[in-house]
Amino acid sequence: MAADLDRVAEKHYIPALFGLYLAIGRVNEELAAVDLLGGYDGPEPFADEHQAEYLALCEICNRLARSKLHGMNMESARPGLLKNLRDDPNWAIQGFRGTGAYDVTAAFEEQDLFRFLTGDERGDSQILYTGTASPQVASRWKAFRREARQSLAGNHEWDSLVAGWLDEVGPKVGEGDVGLHVYNPCDLLQTITHGWPDGLKNLLPMVMGEAVPRHGLRHSVHGALCWNGRGMSLPDAVRLVYRDPLFLMSNMYAGAVWERDRELLDLLGLHYVLLEKIGPVGSEATVAEKHRIWIHQDQGARVYSSDTDPRGYAQAYATIAADGEIVSIGQYLNRHSHEVELVAREYRAFTHVVLSPAAGQR
Repeated sequence: MAADLDRVAEKHYIPALFGLYLAIGRVNEELAAVDLLGGYDGPEPFADEHQAEYLALCEICNRLARSKLHGMNMESARPGLLKNLRDDPNWAIQGFRGTGAYDVTAAFEEQDLFRFLTGDERGDSQILYTGTASPQVASRWKAFRREARQSLAGNHEWDSLVAGWLDEVGPKVGEGDVGLHVYNPCDLLQTITHGWPDGLKNLLPMVMGEAVPRHGLRHSVHGALCWNGRGMSLPDAVRLVYRDPLFLMSNMYAGAVWERDRELLDLLGLHYVLLEKIGPVGSEATVAEKHRIWIHQDQGARVYSSDTDPRGYAQAYATIAADGEIVSIGQYLNRHSHEVELVAREYRAFTHVVLSPAAGQR
């Protein structure tokens, strides 16, 4: 495969990320190795769009990582990591430089370049997406749904629920609009490590959606990670899933943290749900609004309405509530502040050792 790369990578498509510029292009299927054309079946959902190109890029990265170049140090990367780099106090992005096909980006503002590279324009970051679309514009509606789903990758519950909600509200909106805001980190442990106690607000997972027709009923949906009142203690669950901070780091580099995160949430009794309100367009919120709960079950997304199925709604509410009350992830962490503090201290101490200059000298 390595011998084919020099021939199949046309040097006109140059992605620039973290200061590393790699030459890779559209794959020549007549020259490419069989394992390139066989596609990609690994855990990274963001590789699906251009599978052969992604495999070629991985091979180039691996070859550089094994090189003897002085100071060469490779880490795994995906669009969302650039945003993490910007938010890390140990790093400062000094600027962006494009070459090859990306030389024309010199005319763009740096904020625009940042959005392109983090994937926010299309939801490729797997973490953050904001967009609107009218179901009446078929091409934009299809792209809108694809973009939203890319940012929900790795979160099977919200992926199923949001898709079900869009299936339902799309025909009802008509010439109106549907808007979505998604923040889907799939990494509760790092949220605690970097956000506790005062920075959680901007790091906790969320979905906000609005379906607004020209006339009729407005559908507002709020996605939440809710605690059902059961599950083991946070330190015990973290220890069972991650073993120790080194195991967390190995999963980060392997791009598998989202899989461990799902195990952690199950042990803690945390599940993703959608809470919906339905009322007339232009009216203030009232107690007369209809309420619905969207829950992911074995057979897929299920919705329960307080208006048409009050008994089913009450039962669904009871399955996601703790002692009759909806407890969001933020409320859960505050209720268990002592346990959260213990976990945050342990993993922060490890992060400090890994990132400190002395650690690199030993």
